[in-house]
Amino acid sequence: MTVKVGYRRPLPVLASDRSHWAERALCRGYDPELFFPHASALADLAKSVCARCPVRRQCADYALTTGQEFGVWGGMSEEERRREIRVRNRAAALKAVAT
Repeated sequence: MTVKVGYRRPLPVLASDRSHWAERALCRGYDPELFFPHASALADLAKSVCARCPVRRQCADYALTTGQEFGVWGGMSEEERRREIRVRNRAAALKAVAT
């Protein structure tokens, strides 16, 4: 796969909101195929872009709260996000039981 630098990754942004976190995402300069890999080696390459991104946390939070099932978001693979959601759900259940 050839990664096209300069391609603007489609992200959730309102045209009028240029201060939105996605406008500052480093991945916007890469081919979106990089972030929806079919092999783990490509996922590692996508994660290396995420590791340098100034809005990595916001991206991961967006993916977790909106249920993004596919791709690398905020440096997290699909399985890593599923795992994080399970951890958060367990923590919320324990908190609910404790109160």
